[in-house]
Amino acid sequence: MAHGTFSHIEVAPILTFESGRPVNPLTGLDSNQSHAFPLSARPRALERNSLKTPAVFTMDLRCP
Repeated sequence: MAHGTFSHIEVAPILTFESGRPVNPLTGLDSNQSHAFPLSARPRALERNSLKTPAVFTMDLRCP
């Protein structure tokens, strides 16, 4: 009985592993006085893309 009831169910899991993405550190001010918008000044001690976001793991258990 249970075999007939659940015989048409399919499971399509999607796993996503992602390392941290590079991010620019910003001062939040116009430190370079360039009048640029949006504000894009970095602290002098840090290079471009010197920070990273945390790694991400997601699992989607959907039934199509």
